[in-house]
Amino acid sequence: MSPGYYQEIPAFLRSEGPYTVYNHHKVKGEEFHENHKLTKSNAKKRVQDQLEHLRMEKEIQKKQFQDQIASEEETFKI
Repeated sequence: MSPGYYQEIPAFLRSEGPYTVYNHHKVKGEEFHENHKLTKSNAKKRVQDQLEHLRMEKEIQKKQFQDQIASEEETFKI
């Protein structure tokens, strides 16, 4: 191939050929994979905690609303 061919291709594609895809696992090894799994599990736990907090908050609001209706019914009974 001519040297001009390589000048037209971006440097990141020339590193190991035009079709090579960068793989963190090859470069970082098992450390990347473990960190990635840990990050995903931490994010999932945060979302689940937030959902549980919202559920509890909605249940509290629901109970307050029902109690308020019950007290108004007792107040205005004839």
